[in-house]
Amino acid sequence: MSRTQYVPSEKDMEKKVDEFVTRGYKIKQQGRRSTRLKEKDLGEAPVHGFLFLFALIGSAILLGEANAPSGSAFVIAIIANLIYATYSWSSAEEVIIKVEKQSSGQNPGTNRKQTQSQQSTNQSEETHHQASQQNVSSNDVGQQSHREGAKQTSSKE
Repeated sequence: MSRTQYVPSEKDMEKKVDEFVTRGYKIKQQGRRSTRLKEKDLGEAPVHGFLFLFALIGSAILLGEANAPSGSAFVIAIIANLIYATYSWSSAEEVIIKVEKQSSGQNPGTNRKQTQSQQSTNQSEETHHQASQQNVSSNDVGQQSHREGAKQTSSKE
């Protein structure tokens, strides 16, 4: 799993990277304007313990019935733990920290805020346009039924 965090400057990126390294992340790739970090996760100790015991007992029972050497049950338990550690490491969280691109004369982050406000303005305009079209349609239907009623009244006379 990967997530991206944006920071306004290279100094802020360095501070953020230091925070993640302090929390146990490892730097996988570092550039001038971006850094990729991955969490050091080899699995939980209790899970390794239970997995080892379960695999050891289970394989001893199965291999005992097959008349296999007892040392092979220990090897199977170790292999099961290695598989769990590999899975935990491969599915560990990954963070990408990027410095936002600055346009000339604007503060970092302004572009993103402007884009979000433009999108919300466009959405509200579109909603207003759709509502006004529905009002026009319902008015047309009402006027049309009024005209038909008037025609029927005049034709009866």
